[in-house]
Amino acid sequence: MSPSTVRDWCASGRLPSLTRERGARRVHAADLDLFLAARSSHPTKPRRPGPRPPKPAVRGPVTRAGALRSIAAEVSGRLELNAVFDAVMDNVEALFGIDRCGLWLLDPGDRPLRLVAHRGLSDELVAAVGKIRRELRTAGMRAINQRRVRVISRRGAARVYLADGIQTICFVPIVFRDEPLGLLVLYHQSRHEWLTEELELARAFGDQMAAAIANARLHEGVRTMAARLRAIGDLAFRLNRIQDVAGIGAAIVAETRTLIDHDTIRVYRVDETTGTCEPVAFQGRFLGEDEPADEMLRVPVGRGLTGWVAANGVPIRTGDAQADPRGMVVSADSGPESMLVVPMAYENRVHGVIVLSKLGRDQFTEDDETTFSIFAGYAAQAMVNAANLERVTHQQAELSHQIASQRRLLEVNERLLSTLDPKGVLELIADSLKAIVPYDSLTIYRIDREAGLRHAVVARDRFAELILEYS
Repeated sequence: MSPSTVRDWCASGRLPSLTRERGARRVHAADLDLFLAARSSHPTKPRRPGPRPPKPAVRGPVTRAGALRSIAAEVSGRLELNAVFDAVMDNVEALFGIDRCGLWLLDPGDRPLRLVAHRGLSDELVAAVGKIRRELRTAGMRAINQRRVRVISRRGAARVYLADGIQTICFVPIVFRDEPLGLLVLYHQSRHEWLTEELELARAFGDQMAAAIANARLHEGVRTMAARLRAIGDLAFRLNRIQDVAGIGAAIVAETRTLIDHDTIRVYRVDETTGTCEPVAFQGRFLGEDEPADEMLRVPVGRGLTGWVAANGVPIRTGDAQADPRGMVVSADSGPESMLVVPMAYENRVHGVIVLSKLGRDQFTEDDETTFSIFAGYAAQAMVNAANLERVTHQQAELSHQIASQRRLLEVNERLLSTLDPKGVLELIADSLKAIVPYDSLTIYRIDREAGLRHAVVARDRFAELILEYS
């Protein structure tokens, strides 16, 4: 074959290539082997349109090893998960000569298999796999749990496979460091004998996929965490500019959704005097109420998940709050509810608690807990600053009142010293007290110790005349 022929194949898009500087093209040897193998297995004369036949499997240990290395390099170089999935689907057909394939990721929950990519699968088959529960002993779940490749033929296949004309199925678990990440399923519409070397190749391909998926997830996690940390920095700056606890609670409620998706959020302040978690802000629905009263939200320290976090200063992330022994049942069973409860702690003291909830099992991740714990730390510092400012403001108001009262007393004392009439002194005292200590009624009595009586001398009351007359 001449270089011009290869260039024509690349230009037409039939042969994958990379365009380099000055228009030069680079072709992987494994891609060329795959193309030639597929080309030699089909006649060159035109055929009538029909269903797309499966790509022929690459034969020979040398060719397959080279193809696997090329595929591994291509897949591992993708940093976006969707790009990894597409690369897997594009290469697995040619590597194994299959008719159909599907890639499922393993999620927490009762129905763990989530389809992320496939080629040629029917809606019925996809729906049937999506309904498989974790505890069922299907061939796919056994492959995942046992960490080994499994093959079943027509006799062992479920009716949904037979209805699609599938005769042989190979289940390849995707395992990274002994943690199952997903399942790759390869389908043949005819009886296919999987050789030992093919099973080993499938296992190796699954391992390469696991590394690529883990790498892409790590990249996505790092990028997401970096974005979250930038958002937390902006939120912390805004929180520190708010000078009251209620305003900080409202800001936490408003800004949290930019960090973590949730259904309900509650913000509490820990009151050490009463031993309770006092609600500061709320958003969502609680016990059927969109605006629940404070009495409904108030929680004693040490009771329930919220009180436990307030007492221990340790976050809680639970996939089913009602099943957690530390919780307390506050409503009828409406299905599993995930909760993330983090303390707002500052200098080894819990000043508040933030509670997130979302319907469904295991809705919050470890990254969510880490992110929100960092945010709660900044929120705690803002709450402490606001509480200190409120306390200082209150103390300043009290001090100003004391100074003003003392100034008035000094003025009264000067006036008293200049008055010689005893009754006039008492009248002056009554008038001056009104400015210092507001009152509704005041009576000044003179005590006659010898007679054991008291006599009203000055009265400031609507019945003053009667008081002075009959006392």
